[in-house]
Parts: sequence; C-alpha cells; structure tokens
Amino acid sequence: MKLIAIATVLLFASVATCEETNVQLTDFQSKAAKLAVKTFNERLSFLEQSMQQHVDTANTKLRDELKVALEQAAKQEDLKETERISRFLQADAPPKADNESAAARETIRKLRAEVADLKKRLDEMTQPDPLVGSWKYQSGNVCHFTNDGWVVLKGERIAAWKRTGENSYVTAFLKNFGDGSSDEMTLGPDGKTIMAKSKSGKGFSMYRIPSK
Repeated sequence: MKLIAIATVLLFASVATCEETNVQLTDFQSKAAKLAVKTFNERLSFLEQSMQQHVDTANTKLRDELKVALEQAAKQEDLKETERISRFLQADAPPKADNESAAARETIRKLRAEVADLKKRLDEMTQPDPLVGSWKYQSGNVCHFTNDGWVVLKGERIAAWKRTGENSYVTAFLKNFGDGSSDEMTLGPDGKTIMAKSKSGKGFSMYRIPSK
C-alpha cells in the first residue's frame, strides 16, 4: 500500500508540471465513472421520449379543441371561420409550429445529438488506451503497460503511467526501482514507437512488442 501511495503522489506531482488538458470521458477507466455516464445517457433518452410524448399530446389536444370550435363556428354560421378550421383539420401536413413548438423541437434535436455523442464516447471508453501493451526499452528491458495504469517488469509493478494529452504520457517510477524519477513520453503516429525524455532531460526511444 505504501508503494502505491508513493507512486500516486509522484505521478500527480509530475503531471502538475505538464501542460494542463481538459479531462475527456474517454479518460475514465473506473466502473463507477462508466456507470455514471451510462446513467446520464439513459436519463437523456427518457427525457427525449417524454418530451416527444408531450408534444404529441399537445397537438392532439389542439385538434380536438379545434373540432369543438368548428362546431361552434358552424352553429354561428361563420362560414369563413368554418372553412379555415376545416382546411386545417383536413390537411395532411402537421400544423405549422409556433415559437413554443419550434423551441421544443430544437430542444429534442439537441438532446438527440447529445445522446448520440454520449453513445459514441461510451463506445470509445470500452477501447483500451493506445499505450497499453508491451514495450522494449533501449536497456533491453521489456515492460508491460497495463490498462489500469501500471508499468510491470517481470511480474512486478515498477511505475505508474497517466495520459496527459492526445499522444503524451508521464511515467512515475516507484522508489524501489531506479531513483523514483519520472519520464515524459510521446506516442508516435504509427503507435509502434515512443519518444521519451527522463527528468534529467535525456532522450531515448521505446519500441512496441507485437502481441502474440
């Protein structure tokens, strides 16, 4: 537990020196965070359905009340009003939206877009980070970067890693391995190479070991 606590402190201390970036939903790894986004997604879907039902109910009520108005206009022998209401009720096209109906439809459109975006993000969250896998250092050591943020060498945790940008990462080594320093890393566009720099400023490369 002490080693984990030390790694966590070192990791966030190192990240603090890097350029700050906005947290993305794709960064979440815990079940609790994924569940929170899933619940929000379901609530938006329910709200979308509920709002559409309210709009449909309002349109139905409008037509029912216009039928009553049509009967009254006919009894009063108001031929022009009777004709207007009749044409409206017989029209195949839905009634022209007033400002409130237009606003409701715009809200529904935005909610649908948000739901689609959340679904896309949830799908992305199920994909592992591109850094996950085995990497060979110039020293010859082969380390495995796990999906839960650890660097493992020969079955033992030696460091913790964290994503700090689109293709940038930081690795904080435990005190019992090396000098407990940290490395800044940039994943190459091919996903097979890493350009890294130690805390002292020394640069080096790492190469992905293909999975069998």
